[in-house]
Amino acid sequence: MYNLIQLQVLLIWFSAFLGNSIQFSYRISDLDQIAFPGAEGFGKYASGGRGGLVYIVTNLNDSGPGSLRWAVEAKGPRTVVFEVSGNIELKSRLNVGDGNLTIAGQSAPGDGITIQNYPFRIIGKTNIIIRFIRFRHGDLGDEIGDAFEARSGCENLMIDHCSFSWGLDETCSIYGVSNATIQNCIVSEGINDVSRFDKNFKHAYGGIIGGMNVSFYGNLMCHFMIRMPSIAKESSILDIRNNVFYNWGFRPTNNGSKAKTNLISNYYKPGPATKALPSQQLVDQTFLWASSIEKDPITYGKFYLEGNMLEGRTEILQNQWLGVRLENSERTRRYLDLCKNKDANGNLIPFEVSEGIYLHKLTARDAFSFVLENAGANLHRDEVDLRLIHEVKTGTAKFKGSLSGLLGIIDSQADVGGWPQLNSQPPPIDTDRDGMPDYWEIEKGLNPERRDDRFYNLDPNYTNLEVYLNGLVSHLMRP
Repeated sequence: MYNLIQLQVLLIWFSAFLGNSIQFSYRISDLDQIAFPGAEGFGKYASGGRGGLVYIVTNLNDSGPGSLRWAVEAKGPRTVVFEVSGNIELKSRLNVGDGNLTIAGQSAPGDGITIQNYPFRIIGKTNIIIRFIRFRHGDLGDEIGDAFEARSGCENLMIDHCSFSWGLDETCSIYGVSNATIQNCIVSEGINDVSRFDKNFKHAYGGIIGGMNVSFYGNLMCHFMIRMPSIAKESSILDIRNNVFYNWGFRPTNNGSKAKTNLISNYYKPGPATKALPSQQLVDQTFLWASSIEKDPITYGKFYLEGNMLEGRTEILQNQWLGVRLENSERTRRYLDLCKNKDANGNLIPFEVSEGIYLHKLTARDAFSFVLENAGANLHRDEVDLRLIHEVKTGTAKFKGSLSGLLGIIDSQADVGGWPQLNSQPPPIDTDRDGMPDYWEIEKGLNPERRDDRFYNLDPNYTNLEVYLNGLVSHLMRP
């Protein structure tokens, strides 16, 4: 008997024979195979490029055969692997061309992959897995945008162990999406002053997160003025859980009008920029700033708060709502109760998250330790992520904005030394170009000269290619 995933592979083979491509879109109830061991949250059932073609990135060029753009803009189910490490200097925005895509950054030999200069966008695509990639935008291009953005109807997304920084709008945003997870990532250092693009534009903002069944789980966000994250309006359900937030300038988590949000066991740590704004006396006393639409009280979102910690305010553990503020003190006094999610008897209740969506649920204090050990493209952490982890641990910021003067709130990637240079290593020999190196195929009893043995026989739930790719980072994943 074939399982559903193996039937998907047969359909892909048949469609390729006919010269067609098939898009697969699953509801959570349709498919119970997780993306990879350690996948969590609402996006955990994405299957990405499972069973499709293999695209091998062989160079760091902006475009052309063997480039990342060539692979990402291609059509049909596909898995992207790498035979090179280094910085990919984009010359224009990179848009995902088709869904059913896996980008396996862990396959890069050496220090890994960084995408720089322009945004990476997923607009309206379905079924995507991206792992162990760095998206570091910076200000050398000519486009204001997020370093990474997924929106406008995307479904079944899993973003795992990636690092995002130096966005010119937000730095990492997913909204208007469904069944999506961002997990084990670092989102950091939005560029504040982008006056060369717009003299009135200051935007060291973290990200906009929301949609239908969206998880933001086990991430680190640090060194932003605001939007850590901003909750997209009318989201249902957004689950923000076990994250670490450090050094906001004005507001950390905010907005959420007409949204339904669980905010559970997150760790908020004020930093030097938080304490540098004396006119904002509440910025280090509040972790959630909820807002309405045009101050209409019926448009406040509903929240469930549990186990969140804010350093310096231990009383919040006993009463979470002491850490919440609306647009001003008067509106907080009058309307705060409207933001509480309650049952018919007036009891505070969480928004429903199906059993099994999360296998691991930590306290905020345990999440702090876990996230700093685990987050980001940590197969080979670069100098940026190593510095950020140290700053969060020590409550410091090594650099300040060259224009703002605020510690941790930078005005250019040049303020922190720019993009680290990444070293590559010779890739392992892959004779049949199926994404699995010869030595590994021989070890597993496969044929290194047969491309079609990348499919199933080692594991009933994953293709042989997935078994190889998952094994590269199995030591970094919780079972």
